[in-house]
Amino acid sequence: DVAAKQWGHKHLPRFPGKGQVAGDGFVNNQWMDGQLILVGEYFSFAWIPLGHQIFFGRPSAELTLKMLKQSKMSEYGAKDAGSPNAAAEMRAFAQRCFEESEMLADDEVEGDLCFLVDDDDYFCQDGCFE
Repeated sequence: DVAAKQWGHKHLPRFPGKGQVAGDGFVNNQWMDGQLILVGEYFSFAWIPLGHQIFFGRPSAELTLKMLKQSKMSEYGAKDAGSPNAAAEMRAFAQRCFEESEMLADDEVEGDLCFLVDDDDYFCQDGCFE
């Protein structure tokens, strides 16, 4: 009855599994029996021998994209993942341009893309390279 009041279901779907536990500094790590429990929009894992349970939720799309961008910016020389600098932003932009150029070249090799040599205005069309 407690689960029914709290989660809106009398019985929560449970799946047996194993969860990894370890001491501080990830020492004495081992796998223990547990249960994956579906709780509405969330899920949890309960380590049965320890009587410990942890809940997980899915991050929003906005948070996921922000975290991915921060991670990528640190690869391009940002001081830290939380505050990208102008140089890191420019490196990321240059990398995206290079990758796009590679894709265009690959398409041209496969015959999917054709640039007409006598079309002088091809690269001067509205919307190109803005």
